[in-house]
Parts: sequence; structure tokens; C-alpha cells
Amino acid sequence: MAGEVTIRPATTEEAEDAIAILDGAILSFDRDAIRDPSPETTVLLAITDRPVGAALVVETELVAVAVRPRHRRRGIGTALVRGCQDRRHALELSADAALAPFYVECGFELVDRADGRITGIWRSDDRLND
Repeated sequence: MAGEVTIRPATTEEAEDAIAILDGAILSFDRDAIRDPSPETTVLLAITDRPVGAALVVETELVAVAVRPRHRRRGIGTALVRGCQDRRHALELSADAALAPFYVECGFELVDRADGRITGIWRSDDRLND
């Protein structure tokens, strides 16, 4: 794997790459939001020598973030979330409770935890300075 990761919007031609990455993580999302995104939709890819991660935001909802298993634990997921934050003033999410530490580290405030799920919000004024 190349050492450098680039986070950038997916092109129309890369929609299926983003879908494959998110599908690989067994996440629930609207594939049409990636194939035919509205102006309120952001699809980001993490690229090394090929796509290794993807994120989907619809309006203010961080719908999905995933990194291919062989590329995890290298900061790529964090970089994808930061890329989403750079493009929005606020985000909300619902995710598996096991991901709570990750999202807190990314600056989200957890507002609910129930039935193995968390709900979180992030506003640009909440973002930690790096």
C-alpha cells in the first residue's frame, strides 16, 4: 500500500467503488444517493493507489463511513470524517455503540445511547483544533 492517503469527492465513475466499500462493511445506505447524488449529498473516497475508504453524507446526516479491513487503524476513517466535517457546519449520526469512542475522538457529542446504538451531533464550533 502507498503511504499517502488522499481524501476527495468521488467522481461519477467511482460511485461503484464507494458502494463496494460501504457494502463490504455491511452498512445500510441508499445506493442511489451515491449513483445519482443530489447537491446536498457528499460522497468522499480515501485513495492510496486505489479506493480504500468511503463516506456518505446526505444533508447533515453522516450516513456511512467505512475503510477496507486491510487499511484500518491507520487514521483513514478519521480522515474521512474530517473531510465530511470540512464540508458541513453540522453533522448528525446514528451508529453502532461500539463506535462511540471513534466518533467522540472525531468531535461528536453523544446525545443518546440505546439498544446498542448511539446518536451523535457535531457542529463546527465543537471541532478540536489539530
